[in-house]
Amino acid sequence: MTLGGQRSTTPGAYLQDNYEGKDGNTVQLYDNYDNAYLDLKSGRSDAVLAEKVSAKSWLADNPEGFGIVGDEIDNDDNIAIAVRKGDALRDDFNKALSEIRSNGELARLEQANFGQ
Repeated sequence: MTLGGQRSTTPGAYLQDNYEGKDGNTVQLYDNYDNAYLDLKSGRSDAVLAEKVSAKSWLADNPEGFGIVGDEIDNDDNIAIAVRKGDALRDDFNKALSEIRSNGELARLEQANFGQ
């Protein structure tokens, strides 16, 4: 199979580490997901491994003949937002995050975007 992904991303590294050259698979990495999805749609690749948000967004515009398959891959990839020490943005961000967590908006956004 030819498996597509985006260069310099966690899914791209996962493909290279786990599928490149194994069982006859080829990994093709692209500069952006748009190009990976173009090759999928045209039949030049068999699958694209991407973050769920990217895949769901593309599938919303391309529902015919495509879908998410398999189980999610939990690679313990922790994501964070960094701000400069002492920057007031940190306090503003933490306050806003606490507010949307307590009023249920964060759960709604997670469900809408990640299905969880």
